[in-house]
Amino acid sequence: MEKTKISLKLLLVIAGLLAVLSISPVMADDSLASSESPKYQGDNQNTGQSPYNGPQTNQTPWNYTLNSSESITIAPAIGPDGTIYLPVTIRTNTHSYCDLKAINSDGTLKWNYTINNGANSNSYFTGTPAIGSDGTIYIPGYTVSEGFLLALNSDGTFKWNYITECWSGSNSPAIGNDGTIYTTGFYQGYTSGGY
Repeated sequence: MEKTKISLKLLLVIAGLLAVLSISPVMADDSLASSESPKYQGDNQNTGQSPYNGPQTNQTPWNYTLNSSESITIAPAIGPDGTIYLPVTIRTNTHSYCDLKAINSDGTLKWNYTINNGANSNSYFTGTPAIGSDGTIYIPGYTVSEGFLLALNSDGTFKWNYITECWSGSNSPAIGNDGTIYTTGFYQGYTSGGY
């Protein structure tokens, strides 16, 4: 009889925990674009998981080639229409600058948006773009003096730029279900002892 009471209590505790977990709030991705990978690691929980099977054959449908001064240091994002948003760093003899390339699903260049402040003034993207449900592309970066969060329309035109006090720029943004954009960064200030 005592074992039955303990087993029943344990069963009730487990059932209660399952009930609480099943009604716990979960962060919705309602404001992210409905695509395979609208931001870093694919979703606001950064799971990196794909619902799709990988390639079953060894056939490459297309290849987009960068020139020798361009490099990829940040992961791309994919828009709801299949457009790939690829952050690229371009290095010259005098400086580095950033270029966001929008590549069509057939491998052709759709548009690019360049941030180039000229010789001796470097700029870099610092995180994977996030694509909002309205098609807005949000991408973080920094210049020599400040960080930024750039917003572009889906056609590659400028929407807005938020300047941050983060010297290093920001990490890949997340978009809340109410449309709020969340990003992080750090400020590296100078002191009498150096950094």
